[in-house]
Amino acid sequence: MHILENEAIRLEVSSLGAELKRVVAHDKERLWAGNEPWQRSSPVLFPVVGRCFEDQLRINGQRQPMSQHGFARDMEFEVVERLDGLKLTLKDSEATRKHYPFAFELSIGYSLLADGFQVEYDIFNPNGKPLPFSIGAHPGFVLEDKDWTEYTLEFNVKENADRHLLRDGCFDKRKEASLVEGELALKLQDFEKDAIVYMNLESDEVVLKQGNKNVLKMEFEGFPHFGIWTKAGCRDFICLEPWLGHADYVGFNQSIESKAGIQILQSGEKKSLSWKVRF
Repeated sequence: MHILENEAIRLEVSSLGAELKRVVAHDKERLWAGNEPWQRSSPVLFPVVGRCFEDQLRINGQRQPMSQHGFARDMEFEVVERLDGLKLTLKDSEATRKHYPFAFELSIGYSLLADGFQVEYDIFNPNGKPLPFSIGAHPGFVLEDKDWTEYTLEFNVKENADRHLLRDGCFDKRKEASLVEGELALKLQDFEKDAIVYMNLESDEVVLKQGNKNVLKMEFEGFPHFGIWTKAGCRDFICLEPWLGHADYVGFNQSIESKAGIQILQSGEKKSLSWKVRF
């Protein structure tokens, strides 16, 4: 485990999946510890976000298996300690090219803030072939009060947004009214339908509030889609998930380049994104 620490914040990061495993802020455990009923803490979603229809990608006319949220979260990253934090890198290999035949370099950077932390994503295409990908975050934050009656999410733009509904992990074009004037009251029963997903938000910040108290603020500029999730019936944590990309629609059977939400990097191009959490 790799540790970053200052007077207020402590991070612990695993080389497996470049996953953030522990966050202590102001002497409180803030990140879900990866226990039952969800055995992850903050997986990196790459090269897809969400589920591919029938758990397959269509590449060059062939169907290739691809698990939900991709393979990066289950692979060992190379770790380089920096003066300003940690950098963890994953490159394509014989194992990845068997079902995702693209050259890539994915780097995850962690650094401390005075009141929180920052996570940076760099995706680089080192080859002459275009690189299709999606990427997203999936951190789970501890909820001290199990009652949930006072928890709300407040986005920084007072926008209205529909929830895009999932069926077996894929979207089926159903929607329902959800975000009102940038605010969402968290209700446990809403997660019986899987994640709450918003697409193409104007907002790039969200505050988790408990009554009038701010629990944390997440800043996610450059991520147009946002997921909110907990295990059905679980009162212990909430996942706040900025995404560049999203799950397939039911029935999608075209090439990965046509996949909704996919990004394309040309040879030599790099895409950089970051998100921050402040307590």
